[in-house]
Amino acid sequence: MGRLVARSLELPFLDTGIFYRALTVAAARAGLRPDDESGLAALAQAFKVEVNTDPQAQGWRAMVDGSPLDLELWDPKLSSRLALAASLGPVRAALLERQREAGGGGVVAVGRDTGTVVFPAADRKFYLDAPPPVRLERRRQELDRRGLSTSDALLAEEVVARDQSDSR
Repeated sequence: MGRLVARSLELPFLDTGIFYRALTVAAARAGLRPDDESGLAALAQAFKVEVNTDPQAQGWRAMVDGSPLDLELWDPKLSSRLALAASLGPVRAALLERQREAGGGGVVAVGRDTGTVVFPAADRKFYLDAPPPVRLERRRQELDRRGLSTSDALLAEEVVARDQSDSR
């Protein structure tokens, strides 16, 4: 939905979750444990991440240290690592400024805490919500488009885990 709005308004599109996904891939490549708070926070401050905010883009969504990422960002096997990294305060603090920089100058941004934490002073905010079965189906379609597969049980677990994590 956000990408469609960005296209119609001819504004950049920013999925703030891409930063967490990119960090999770970089951490896995570096051999960091998912619960290594200090290691993940240090990596979040040091790694070079570039996000593609072109709403028309069909290719890479993020680059880490000059290497484009696409399928790796969406690998369902990273979901548990992703949830843990995103729950760590020092990691969130390190990525917050990067998210704000990427959205400077006007952007359509999506993400669970985008309107309250990342861009609390935004002129316009729209909150969209969908029940878990709808989000599950949307995630399934997203993975199918990328040629990735996983079980419905694992996807349902991911949706519930994100809801629980975000409600804290």
